[in-house]
Amino acid sequence: MSEIVRGLKDLVFTAFNDQVFALDRYTGEMAWEWECDDATLASPAILLDGDRLIVSFNGYTYCLDPVTGALVWKNPLKGKGTGVPVLASIHGTSGAPVPRPKHGGDDDSGVHVSVNT
Repeated sequence: MSEIVRGLKDLVFTAFNDQVFALDRYTGEMAWEWECDDATLASPAILLDGDRLIVSFNGYTYCLDPVTGALVWKNPLKGKGTGVPVLASIHGTSGAPVPRPKHGGDDDSGVHVSVNT
């Protein structure tokens, strides 16, 4: 039996409790799963950050290789608290880009981020 080779563009990610899963985006077949040793029954957040999958559970933050599920690094963020995590990155993707309405000019990139301060 041959091993299926998948790239980042072939995967989608989800997380429940203390586990993260990569699924084949075409078949739904599980490509890999990763279980957190530090968190239990958490409300996880995941963020695909370019070539890294950032995962956060109950105050712990992890970086996984999104293709293999291997742990790259972890940070317990000691003393910073727990709760429902929120992740953000300029490189991250959590959905479709939001197009900016055109107001004249020649800018046709169509994707912009607005930050209120």
